[in-house]
Amino acid sequence: MLPKYFINIFIIFYIIASLIKKCEADYFCKFPTATKTVQQSTTIPVSGTKDFGYVRLVATSALRKACTIPGSVNGKNIIEVEDGGHVKNVIIGDAAKGIWCKGGCTLENVFFEKICYHGADLGNSADPTPKTYNIIGGGARNAPDKIFTQAGAGQTTITGFCAEGFGKCWRSCGMDCVQHQRSIKMTNCKFHGPGLSVISLNTNLGDKMSISNVFVDNSISFLCQEYRGIRGITSEMHPTSECKPNENCAKTSCKFSPKAIKLI
Repeated sequence: MLPKYFINIFIIFYIIASLIKKCEADYFCKFPTATKTVQQSTTIPVSGTKDFGYVRLVATSALRKACTIPGSVNGKNIIEVEDGGHVKNVIIGDAAKGIWCKGGCTLENVFFEKICYHGADLGNSADPTPKTYNIIGGGARNAPDKIFTQAGAGQTTITGFCAEGFGKCWRSCGMDCVQHQRSIKMTNCKFHGPGLSVISLNTNLGDKMSISNVFVDNSISFLCQEYRGIRGITSEMHPTSECKPNENCAKTSCKFSPKAIKLI
């Protein structure tokens, strides 16, 4: 039996470790408390502005087979937003196939606790009209693939977003979509790994990026990766170039100064 002295030391170390872990979690991605939880079995259509009041939506098996990439890629979206729609103040506990913005949209204070495939698909690649996709605040955890994929033409602006544990934060659609020039503007965002890349661009389509005041930790592999986008499907797609967060990046599409990045 351990002496009381050692037991007390163990308890003290446990409390300190718990407080450190809590502070780290709060520092990176602080999520709001849900007002209630709803088991969602149908896709929610949104036109105009929809304020969910911080309800947590959890997709059921009616929307996807499982909350995994294979189990949700052929599933249904938990929310579908019409062109110009505005979704705000919602917590996604299980995203099924994700949110789909059919045209330009604003996602404000949307928090993804668990992403099965994509968090949100932005735009319709069949429409060549440039649209604006605004991500204001919000956060994401546990994203095995991409948080945001932009398929439509135009620009995504991400402001005040936080993510922990993801494959890619924002990706210009790489394949199986009609291709367009796309751009990303990112400001005042925080990223905690593990994460592969924050931004992924298609060089052959003239994609562009602009970032400022972006915080990343050392478990983010790349700040930006470059690809060649295609309309068809391939079993393998590899980056043609990439930049780490601490680099002075001056590639074809990936361009940023170390001054825009804060390493944490």
